[in-house]
Amino acid sequence: MNIGIIGLGRVYQHYKLNFFKDIVNENNIFIFDIDKRKIEIELPFFPLKKVNSLEEFLNKSIDLVIISSPSGLHYEQTKFFLENKINVLCEKPATMKISELNELIKISENNNLIYAIFFQNRFNRAIQKVKNAVLNNKFGKINLCSIKLHWCRYQSYYEDGWHGTWKSDGGVINQQAIHHIDALSYIGGEIESVCSLCTNLKNKLEAEDTTLSLVKFKNNSVGTIEATTAIRPKDSEASISVFGDLGFAKIGGIALNKLIAYKDNSIDLNDNQLEEESEEVSSGYGNSHIRVLKDVLDAIKYSRKPIITSKTCLHTTKVVHAIYKSSDISRWVKIDDAIDYPKLGV
Repeated sequence: MNIGIIGLGRVYQHYKLNFFKDIVNENNIFIFDIDKRKIEIELPFFPLKKVNSLEEFLNKSIDLVIISSPSGLHYEQTKFFLENKINVLCEKPATMKISELNELIKISENNNLIYAIFFQNRFNRAIQKVKNAVLNNKFGKINLCSIKLHWCRYQSYYEDGWHGTWKSDGGVINQQAIHHIDALSYIGGEIESVCSLCTNLKNKLEAEDTTLSLVKFKNNSVGTIEATTAIRPKDSEASISVFGDLGFAKIGGIALNKLIAYKDNSIDLNDNQLEEESEEVSSGYGNSHIRVLKDVLDAIKYSRKPIITSKTCLHTTKVVHAIYKSSDISRWVKIDDAIDYPKLGV
C-alpha cells in the first residue's frame, strides 16, 4: 500500500525505533512535515519518499494517511484527506472539539472511508485480559474503577509553542491522561457523569497540569481520575484498578503494560502468571501502535471496519470536555450532555 505520514515529531520517532522497518519493507511510505529539515533528516534512514505539501499526497494514490502532527492540526488535516477520499489513522486526541469529531465521522461515513484513532492501549495484553474478564463477569458486579497518572513533565516540555496551550493541546487530561480515560471507559463501561477539579501545581501552562475527578458510570459503579504531570523528579505511576463483588485487577507499568494484581471468581494469579499476562515496553508509547496499524491496514485490504474507529472514541472526547466544564462550574456534568469546552481548540 501507499502510506502517508504527516508530522515527524516525538511519536514518529517511536514508530521509527520500534516498528517502522517492517512497515517500510512492505509498503511505500511518503512523509511530510511543515519543518522541511525534519524530512531531510529522515530520508537517509529508510527508503522513504518525501512530499512538499498536503496537496501533493493527492497525486500519490495514497491508501492511508497517518496523522501524527500537533493536536491542534488534527481536525483540518483529517478533514482534508477524508474529503479527498483517503483513509485516515490519527494520533490522539482525534480532534480538539466534540463538534469537529462528529463532523469528521459523518464525512468518513458518507465517503465509506476508514477513520481510526491510535488508542493503542486497548490492544495491550494486560488490558485485554481484564477487559475479557469484565465481559465474562469474572469479577461479578463492578463497583469501583479508577485511574492514577502520576507523571513528570518539566517546564521545558511546555515551551515548544504548542504543548499546554488551549488552542493546540490542552493539559494533562487531553494530552497524557486521555489514553487512560479511554482505557477506563473501555474496561469499566461508559461514564455517566464527572465532578472535577483542574489546577496547576508545578508547571506554567495555559491549561492544567493536575486534574482530580469523581466518576459515575452508567452501570452504577463509581471511580476516580487522578492525573498530574507535576510529579518530581520522574514518572511514578500510571495505573487502572477494577474492583467487583467477586474479584479485582490492577494494571500498571509506564504504558498500562503490566498486570500487577488479578483475582477473579476462579483464579488468583501468582507472580509468574501475572508476568505472562504482561509485556515489556521501551517507553510510555507501549508496543501496540503496530497492532493498531496492522488492524487498519487489514481493514482496508479486506473492506471491513477496524477495531478502533473514531466513532468508538467519541465518548472519550466527550469525557475530556465534561471534565473541563465541571471544573469551571464546580458541579457534576453528564457526559451525554457534554458540548465543546469553549477554551479547548480556540
